[in-house]
Amino acid sequence: MLGFTYSHMYKDIQTGVRQEIVYGQKHRKGHSLMPSLEYSKRDLLTKGLDVALTVNYNKNETTNGYCLIQVQLVWAEGADELSR
Repeated sequence: MLGFTYSHMYKDIQTGVRQEIVYGQKHRKGHSLMPSLEYSKRDLLTKGLDVALTVNYNKNETTNGYCLIQVQLVWAEGADELSR
């Protein structure tokens, strides 16, 4: 028997409470491919000897992505005079 499994994952990630740099739209995404092969034989070499062989291969790929948002506030000298 020949089989194939595919999965896809997308997850938003929340940044922590104490932040020095704020990340926006942080996420993790990935996919997995897993082909499989199964072979079984009854009464191999002698009656009552059953054999099952299963082979799997799994390949995962995951990446992290984010949009970096930096806000810089500059207080210029004389800003009060400009707002009047």
